[in-house]
Amino acid sequence: MTHTQHKYNAMPFDEKARLLAARLHDKQAGEVTGLVLRGHSAATDAMLIATAKTQRHAQALADAVSELAREQNLEVLGVEGYKAGQWVLMDLNDVLVHIFTGDMRRLFNLEGLWLQVPRMALDLQEAPRPASPNLPAPDQDAGA
Repeated sequence: MTHTQHKYNAMPFDEKARLLAARLHDKQAGEVTGLVLRGHSAATDAMLIATAKTQRHAQALADAVSELAREQNLEVLGVEGYKAGQWVLMDLNDVLVHIFTGDMRRLFNLEGLWLQVPRMALDLQEAPRPASPNLPAPDQDAGA
């Protein structure tokens, strides 16, 4: 019997973290923060922390991360807390993704725990929103 070894994408951890952060941001995650843990933790190189509005939103964010991992052939070693949806932990080998509801994020305060590590520049841009057809465009005079 032959064993076929699956080859995963060897994307650098910082590129992977930015890609995952952008997907979380696109799916309306709040306060997406990246921490660089390389040299500070033997467990991982980077950590992303994001806030979900509700349990279902946390699950949807986790689904979006899983979908991106499949699309990009990124290895997912495990997912914990999905069913409860209060704190979903996703292990993508060199990047950990924590998706919290707001109360849980404040309670566990991972940013405070890792205060000494550098923050990752994620450069998350707000996507332009289409103008409402009932409102004047921002550059038009509303009184005209």
